[in-house]
Amino acid sequence: MASGQADAGVGIENVAKMVNVDFIPMIKEQYDLVILKTKENQELHKVIIESINSNEFRSELEQLNGYDLSFTGKVIYKSF
Repeated sequence: MASGQADAGVGIENVAKMVNVDFIPMIKEQYDLVILKTKENQELHKVIIESINSNEFRSELEQLNGYDLSFTGKVIYKSF
């Protein structure tokens, strides 16, 4: 830690860069977005998918370090 009281700690790469400490990645993180698809939120679902697949969103995500973006924007499962 920055105070010199620890040899190691668990954290995320972006925060480590902010406080100027060394970072050794243990894994690449992936996150899933789960949306209940209903008639009432069909338009919202469409907007979210379009946003996630936009170049602007991808560019913002690429600035974050330590995340696996290989499945970003891919629909893994649809219930209907």
